[in-house]
Amino acid sequence: DLPIGFEDMLQKLCAKDVEARPATMSEVVRMLDDLRPRPVHHAPLVTRVVAALTDVVLFFAFVSLVQVAVHLALGIPHISETMWGGILFSGVFIAYQVIGETRYQQTIGKWLMQVHVTSREGAPPPRRRILPRLVLRYPMPVITLFGVADLLPWGDEIAMATQGVAILLGLLWYAATREISFSDALTRTRVAFSMRER
Repeated sequence: DLPIGFEDMLQKLCAKDVEARPATMSEVVRMLDDLRPRPVHHAPLVTRVVAALTDVVLFFAFVSLVQVAVHLALGIPHISETMWGGILFSGVFIAYQVIGETRYQQTIGKWLMQVHVTSREGAPPPRRRILPRLVLRYPMPVITLFGVADLLPWGDEIAMATQGVAILLGLLWYAATREISFSDALTRTRVAFSMRER
């Protein structure tokens, strides 16, 4: 379980180009300091819900803009209601979540609420935990991405029911623990306030 940034740090330390390497030990210490575990100050449920809703609203605003552009440019109305449109937009949503949480430990919604995803210990979570975390929180886009919703009778209803179960499990788990959701428990991640010790 190496934290995010560890590989990048090693590449900088072992760079062939002298200019790409840290020039002083204080730079190395700073790089190592960014990787060390921190106290985890769990974000309350309201903060997490507002962050998630912000991400969803931003995503639907993006989808609306793309739909208007495609309709004006190509004359195709409601591209998101087609199988390929659903696959495209689901892929974009998944990429947004995975890239945001892998690269920055947060999405725009989390950034606005000043929270980020961490490991249980407060360090950046390993990359391999981010995708399972997403699937547990947002199964509907994953189901849509693979075209399952369009291939099965009642596919849309199955996708929506699966998303409803994921939300319910997350809320119930949070209510029981007062700190973490179902996806956090299974992936050993946390959503915490973006406070840094210095």
